[in-house]
Amino acid sequence: RNAVIGPESQRIANINISKNHFVHRLNGNAYGVQLGYGAGISAGTFNNNYVVGGTEAMLVMENSTNISGSGNKFYGSNPTIGGYVQMRSPTGYSWNNNTYYKATSQVFANNGSIYDFAAWKTATGFDSNATSTTTSMPNTVIVTPNIYEAGRANNCFYQLGSSWIK
Repeated sequence: RNAVIGPESQRIANINISKNHFVHRLNGNAYGVQLGYGAGISAGTFNNNYVVGGTEAMLVMENSTNISGSGNKFYGSNPTIGGYVQMRSPTGYSWNNNTYYKATSQVFANNGSIYDFAAWKTATGFDSNATSTTTSMPNTVIVTPNIYEAGRANNCFYQLGSSWIK
């Protein structure tokens, strides 16, 4: 997993996970992000993140309430069942305006049921204004200015090869 968020014994009151890049090799047997490990999360946001690669679940949310997410981009070359988003017992979730690249079959899960994108939207009410496409994520360049030193920046390049992100 790129990130596991949630302490074992005491619930997190509030989180904000924004503008991050969680990346695995495209065909690697790996998970992306797990929100709500252990005691879980009471409230939070997961916005404007990139979750790329891996064949297991790219985002798992469990033991959490009042989580909102939008503006996220997901790309996997061949995700397994529940490969994009798995929500386990979602309570108070607000999930919309996300983009799913290369979403070809039953790759969304909610409370143990598996769905394709259209059925998942209907069953859950999530992502009514989201985009799901069977095409690959376009090559992308992201430049984030360094807030501590003028003239410097962090750069992220997504050039998708056969099994690696370059």
